Amino acid sequence: MGKYKKMTPVYIRFWDHAKWTGPNAEPLLCEIVGVYHDEDDVAYKIASWVCSGELDDNTEQFAIVKSTIVHMQELAFTRGINDSKRKN
Repeated sequence: MGKYKKMTPVYIRFWDHAKWTGPNAEPLLCEIVGVYHDEDDVAYKIASWVCSGELDDNTEQFAIVKSTIVHMQELAFTRGINDSKRKN
């Protein structure tokens, strides 16, 4: 089991693909805010949004390779992710 519990909101800053400028490639420093839902030896699995507290085929998910991470931080919800009865 990993460091984070499923459905934990996280912020990750990581290196990703190369940006090509003429003959030179430069790495891109990227950021994602999402919901942690799984991991393996290589990557964290992050969902960009969750509906009714569930991950399904409609959920957009990303694998962030652990060795590319510069900073990862657990975030906190100001309201519960499953609080579907709240009034706006």
